[in-house]
Amino acid sequence: MTKLGPSNEQIGQFYDTHAIQVQGKVGINIRHRSIMRRLCRAGLRVDYHVFEVGCGIGTLTELMAKHVQKGTILAVDISEEAIKMAQQRFKNNGRITCEVNDMSNFSSHRNFDCIILPDVLEHIPVEVHEDLFRALGSCLSDKGVICIHIPDPFSLDRIRTERPDALQIIDQSLSIADIVARMERCGLLLERFERYGLWTLQPDYNWIEFRHPQVLTTPTRWSYLRSVWNEIRSRLVLN
Repeated sequence: MTKLGPSNEQIGQFYDTHAIQVQGKVGINIRHRSIMRRLCRAGLRVDYHVFEVGCGIGTLTELMAKHVQKGTILAVDISEEAIKMAQQRFKNNGRITCEVNDMSNFSSHRNFDCIILPDVLEHIPVEVHEDLFRALGSCLSDKGVICIHIPDPFSLDRIRTERPDALQIIDQSLSIADIVARMERCGLLLERFERYGLWTLQPDYNWIEFRHPQVLTTPTRWSYLRSVWNEIRSRLVLN
């Protein structure tokens, strides 16, 4: 992967400081709980093997660990300081592995049932996204799901204008159309897209889910009664 802008070393140093000065003080908040609720809606099970990209000091990891009680979690981050804090946090939990990884040359011999990128994709240079998606798709199980949580691009643009000091070392406004196009080139299809407001009345976050395309060997149809009900309901809406 080739990229422009800050080096991985500079990015890592920024998040070393961020881990201590920000993440360590904020702790678990409604953003992490919002992501967790959506992970459960996406089908997160107690026996899943989960891959978390951009785990920071392990705040969301902690919530997932309470739910994934029979599976495993691999949590990675570019910051060595954040990973040290996460490793200390989970030192007595053998199901959680925390590693330093900038995802520039990621590969895995195992498959994951759920891959989560919690507010990290906007901090990864957009020119390497397609290579990243291809790497993630290669280790996603056949019926697994990739979940992405990012700031809404319009909300982030407003912050860029009104509060530029709040931005991180890389903070890109990402287009859902561009993400979907790159994912499709990597053989992954959009299953869910949601814009919603967490801190504001207007949408300030996006939730996105991708899966491998599923091939049905036997076509499935609604039951006759369900088809009749759908027809009646559509007519009521139009009248």
